[in-house]
Amino acid sequence: MSRITRSTLPITEEMLKPAVIENVKSKLQVLRGVQAKYANQNKKEETTPLKTGDAVRIETSHRNWIAGKVIAETQNPRSVVVKTNDGKVIRRNSTHLHKTIAEIPTLPKAPYLHRVRKKILVPPKRHQRTKERNHHQLTLIRRKLLEPDELSKHHRDLTYKCY
Repeated sequence: MSRITRSTLPITEEMLKPAVIENVKSKLQVLRGVQAKYANQNKKEETTPLKTGDAVRIETSHRNWIAGKVIAETQNPRSVVVKTNDGKVIRRNSTHLHKTIAEIPTLPKAPYLHRVRKKILVPPKRHQRTKERNHHQLTLIRRKLLEPDELSKHHRDLTYKCY
């Protein structure tokens, strides 16, 4: 090879002669094939491309899914323009869309509905001796409902009132 070796150990002249390594390409192809086999085991299947008019579910933040319809295809291979039931037109990658078989019903345009609190009637407890048999009207909130008579004066000051 006409070069000086890096070590000072004695080496035979046979080891210094260049040699052709055989079957390099075929061995590399076998190794790449094995690697591809294991890499493709968990690969997601290729989905069919979405077409105009397809009913889809659109993934929003935190894995919420809303209904929509494909209205246009784009030049990019995996991107489509979708219209939601709210009337919004958005562009999404096909990874955030799932094709559905069911036809998506359109909602009629209505004013925004505000949060409504339900009024419920709670009868007084049996063990209480009350002269009035009237039902107390309480507002249903996402916490425990308490009647004013159940609370002591000290406890009433520390607790949220739900009436």
